[in-house]
Amino acid sequence: MNDITIEGDLDALYSGAPTVPFTIAFSNPKHQGLNAKFCLRHLVNVHDSDPVNAAHVAFEHPFVVSDRICTVDVPSSAFPRFAYHGSKVDITCQAEVVVDDAIFFDSKVRQTVPLPRLELSDVGLAANPSEALDPHDTISFFRNFMVISFKQKLAWIATFTTFILGLVGNFFLALYDTFVAANPLVYSSEVDIGLFAAGIGAFVGGTAFSALNKKILRTYKIANLTANPPMIAKGRRYRLSDFLEATSSTNLQDVTLRLVVANQECGQYWRGSGTDRRRVTFSQPSRALVLFEKTTAVVFKRADIETYFNDRFDLDQAFDGMVPHSMISDTHGVKFVAVIQIMVGDLADTTLELPFEMWNRSDFADHRLLGEAK
Repeated sequence: MNDITIEGDLDALYSGAPTVPFTIAFSNPKHQGLNAKFCLRHLVNVHDSDPVNAAHVAFEHPFVVSDRICTVDVPSSAFPRFAYHGSKVDITCQAEVVVDDAIFFDSKVRQTVPLPRLELSDVGLAANPSEALDPHDTISFFRNFMVISFKQKLAWIATFTTFILGLVGNFFLALYDTFVAANPLVYSSEVDIGLFAAGIGAFVGGTAFSALNKKILRTYKIANLTANPPMIAKGRRYRLSDFLEATSSTNLQDVTLRLVVANQECGQYWRGSGTDRRRVTFSQPSRALVLFEKTTAVVFKRADIETYFNDRFDLDQAFDGMVPHSMISDTHGVKFVAVIQIMVGDLADTTLELPFEMWNRSDFADHRLLGEAK
C-alpha cells in the first residue's frame, strides 16, 4: 500500500473555479519535514509497438511536508480541458508527488487525473480525412509549363538542369569511389554501402526537385490571405473574400474553391536498429469537414478569383465537430488545421492555411463541456 495518496477536487475545475485543490496525504512519519514537489503533466501516449511518448509539465510546486495532510492549489488553466483517445495518440493528465527521502530512489506516486471526454458532432464528416485535407492533384505538365511566365520557365529549366547534373554527378562519383578510387572521396568502397548511399542522395535530390517543381508550376496564380482577416467565431457568416486574395495570369477553367478543417494526430515512434535507429514523425488526419465548396466553369485572366465565389457561409460545424488545437510540443498532440484549397482542372493546385489563432477558442466544444459538467 502506498504511503502517499493524492486526491483532487475536480468539481472545482468543472464549476469554473480559478484553482483546483489537491489533497496529499502522507501516512509515513518519515516524510515529515522533508522537501517534496507536486507536478501536473500533460501526456501524449503514441499507439505503436515502439513509441516515443511526450510529457509537458504544466504546473510545478515545491513544498515542505509539514503535516500529515498537505494541500496544493493548482490553477485551473494548467489542466487540459478534456481527455482525448484517438487511433494514433491519447492525451491524458497526470498528477505526481515526489518526496526527497533517498539518495537514489525518492518516494513517488503518480495518479491519472480523470477528465471528461470531448463529445463531438459527426455531422458532415468526410469519409476519407486524408483525401479531404490533401486531395490528389492531377497536373498536365505541358499545359502548366505553357501558362507560367517566361521568368518562371527559366527558373524551372535551371532547377531541372541542376537536378540532372547533380543526379548524374552523384551516380558517377559513387561508381568511382566504389570501384576505382583507392581512397574514396565521399562514398564507401563497400559496394552495397556505396550504392545505397548514392541511392539515398538521389532520393533526397528528387524530393527537393519535386517540391521546387510544384512551387514553380503554381506561379500562374498569386494567392494570399487578406492582410486583416476577421476573427472566425460561431454564429457569424463569411465570404471567401474575407480571407483570400487571388489572381491568375491566364484564363482558368473548372476552378473549385474549398474551405476544409481537419484534426491531425501527431507523434513519433522508433524505427530501425543499431546505428540506423531513428525517430519517425507522423501527422495523421483523423477527422475532416468540408465547410465550403463551389466550382465555376471559368475565371478570366487577371480577375480576382475570390469574387467568383462570393456566397455567404458559416463555419459553425468546425466548432462542434473538431478538436481544438491541442499540441503539447512541436511533434506531439492533436493539430487543428484549416485550409483554403484552390483546385484548377489539370493545373497545379494551391493551398493556404488559416492559422488557429484566427479561430475563437471559446466557441469550441471543450469550453462548453467544462462549463456544463457537474
